[in-house]
Amino acid sequence: MVVNLFKSWHRRFDYTNDTRRKWPLRYNAGDCSSVINAAYHQLDPGLYARLKGTKEAPLGERSYNIATNPNLITVARGTNARGQALDALLTKLQPGDIVCMGWATGYYHSSGISHVELYTGNGKSWGHGGPGKGPTEQDLSYWLANSRVYLVKRVPPAPAKQTTQTSKQATPARKKKRMNTGIYYQRGKTTNVAIVNTTSGFFHEYSVTNGGTYN
Repeated sequence: MVVNLFKSWHRRFDYTNDTRRKWPLRYNAGDCSSVINAAYHQLDPGLYARLKGTKEAPLGERSYNIATNPNLITVARGTNARGQALDALLTKLQPGDIVCMGWATGYYHSSGISHVELYTGNGKSWGHGGPGKGPTEQDLSYWLANSRVYLVKRVPPAPAKQTTQTSKQATPARKKKRMNTGIYYQRGKTTNVAIVNTTSGFFHEYSVTNGGTYN
């Protein structure tokens, strides 16, 4: 499960926003979106093809790309997640959901999104917002308290594998062939067998070559 993998990376990565961010596992450095991308890709290497992304960023290159990815399921969106609104939001979330958000101040894309966190359940999220090492755990309410906008995305499940059942034709039972034991001998070009009659006690000769009974 992506949550367990993500937690196992606790404070593993330095924070960087340069090109190294695309390969967190190679450089032990990344940012909020690249570390989540790396986790999902490691668990499901074919995800990028289903989501029409790249191997380095199956969910989306940046946080705002994840937020606007039409191949991800939109679970919720809003502009205020405090108090009762936060409680209502948490009832919709599942561990593994990606919470995209944008603050009232600071840099953000035209979509309004500038940061992503991985929801891990019980009102907690894990992410790598820097500075320092990440990912780390935080109350989701901490991030949403000052968010100007939020959007929750969910990775669609992989399609079920279709198993083709081939109809097995019943193998017809072989008829048991009763074999007689006897003494085989050659008479000219004919192979004969002498079989004892258990009732009379006399031998009967059969021609194996031509078929038929001699006596």
